Amino acid sequence: MTLKYKLTFMIMAFSIASLLAASTAFMVYDLNVFKSRMIRDLGALAQIIGNNASTAIQSDDQQTARTILSALKAKPHIVAAYLLKPDGTRIAAYNRDKNEPQLTALYSSEGGFFANNRFTLFKSILLRNKKIGSIYIESDPGEFYVRLRYNLMALAVIILAVSIGVFLTASLLQGLISEPILQLVQTTKNVSQTQNYSIELPRQGRDEIGQLFEGFNQMMRQIQLRDVQLTEAKKDLEQRVLKRTEELRKTNEELTQLLSLHDATLEATADGILVVDLKGRVMSYNSNFLKLWKMPDSVAAGGEDEKLIMYSRNQVADQEHFVNVIREHYAHPEESYYDLLELKDGRTFERASRPQKVGDKVVGRVWSFHDITKRKRYEEEIKRAYEELKTIQAQLIQSEKMASIGQLAAGVAHEINNPVGFIGNNLELLTQYIGEYNKILRMLEILKEEFHEGKMEKAKAVIEEIDRFQEEIQLDYVMSDIDKLLEHNHRGIERIQKIVMDLKTFAHEGKDAMDYVKVEDIIDSVTSIVHNELKYKAELVKNYGQTPKVKCSPQRIGQVFINLLVNAAQAIKDKGTIEITTYCRDNYVGVDVKDTGEGIKEEYLKKIFDPFFTTKPVGKGTGLGLSVSHEIIKKHQGDIRVLSKVGEGTTFTVLLPTA
Repeated sequence: MTLKYKLTFMIMAFSIASLLAASTAFMVYDLNVFKSRMIRDLGALAQIIGNNASTAIQSDDQQTARTILSALKAKPHIVAAYLLKPDGTRIAAYNRDKNEPQLTALYSSEGGFFANNRFTLFKSILLRNKKIGSIYIESDPGEFYVRLRYNLMALAVIILAVSIGVFLTASLLQGLISEPILQLVQTTKNVSQTQNYSIELPRQGRDEIGQLFEGFNQMMRQIQLRDVQLTEAKKDLEQRVLKRTEELRKTNEELTQLLSLHDATLEATADGILVVDLKGRVMSYNSNFLKLWKMPDSVAAGGEDEKLIMYSRNQVADQEHFVNVIREHYAHPEESYYDLLELKDGRTFERASRPQKVGDKVVGRVWSFHDITKRKRYEEEIKRAYEELKTIQAQLIQSEKMASIGQLAAGVAHEINNPVGFIGNNLELLTQYIGEYNKILRMLEILKEEFHEGKMEKAKAVIEEIDRFQEEIQLDYVMSDIDKLLEHNHRGIERIQKIVMDLKTFAHEGKDAMDYVKVEDIIDSVTSIVHNELKYKAELVKNYGQTPKVKCSPQRIGQVFINLLVNAAQAIKDKGTIEITTYCRDNYVGVDVKDTGEGIKEEYLKKIFDPFFTTKPVGKGTGLGLSVSHEIIKKHQGDIRVLSKVGEGTTFTVLLPTA
């Protein structure tokens, strides 16, 4: 169907549909109004009949009631009517067809209804606002159907007239739209056939059709411009293709040189190199690969990976693992791998595998093999030497520890002799007191015998002798002094036990057992060992902060603090102060050991942690104390630092990570 007929059909269809919808709505409205009017007419008629029949209903005059109802013959559409008493008893009836009237419905409430193809009305008859009966009227829909036929005929005539008018109007108007469009279609065909983009359409005014023609003309001018540009671009492209061809030729020459260099590089490397594609086919290899695996060139040159794998597998100690790794990496081309291969002939190879990529795309896999037999032997020798060095180092640390103990031995002995001395003196007094107690006990035994024998005079004399002896030895004082002597001896023994235990703990050669402890507890333990070394040289001041526990070897850390405290005491000439401060800093527990000694010269500060370096006179030190301390702190993931100024003193800072 052409655009002309499509437009005509669309205009007519829309117009007729709109008219039909409007006419249908109007007809439905008119019929509803007509129904309402018929019901109102029946109501008025029922009112008139009820008023006329009120007397007959009251007097039960059926003849008069039938006469009144017979007046309904003047209404040919009235089918039937009833006059009823309040209790529903029928007084009179009317039937248009002379048959016994049949009620179409019974109603319990008043009103008019349209049901069962009948108009019905049920209405009460009132006299002085009192119901004296009811009237029922039923009418056929004849008038309604007459009205409906009239409306349908009018609708058909209107639709016919309007259709003719719309067709004529559409035929006239569609030409204004279709003709320019047909002209545009014809011009488009001409351009397509002749490839002549200079054709333009005449201007059709300022409406949408005119704008469409103007847009078409602009499009043709742009196409004509693009055609010229394409022609020029074609020429430029030809030149660029020629230039690119030359570049590709040069690139090919460079690539040939690179491949040659690549082959030379493969041959120059000490590793055995094997390159395979994604399916495992052999792409390239170098001579060292054949040499390492003692493989004939014919095995690798065939490109059959199964043959090559079988040849290599027979030389490996763990053949199953060797093959499984290869299969696994064929299945996962993106992964890299590294392991060691033990060969049956005693050699050891490093095997590495990595994907070969072109850009981001995996195209194959590169296997490399390196003979590390000699290196492995050297590593084992180095490992043995390292273990020996560790043993020597542990012995050196223990030696330094024992040297410190030897240096402190006199002081420790003095610390033990003090409580031993007063314990001995106290024991002499206790021996004397015990002898006096024994003498009193013997007197009490004599008193007991005399008392049992009844010799009261002798017993009285014994009591007097006991009283004189108590006054002589001052028994009350002896009894109180015994408690003090025992308490002093107990404290002295505890002091000796603590010194011995701290010394034993420090001197014990453990296995660097780690534990969670507070640094303050370690400091308190070691100060009891070095107390005699410090008390004549310095006043010891402890400033303990709120620090958490640290994970460390208490023996090793104790050795560090002994070295620092002894060095601090030796740095003080006459009398000074050693101050120990603990605190938290970031994730570390810090300990500052500050002295008021002579200080360290600046040129020595960089060397003090070097083994065997010392500024002390010969025989005063081994030069290992600070070196060993530095090693211990580093093994605990901590740090040890020093600040010093000649004439003012030195501060050593130990930092240990928190637990």
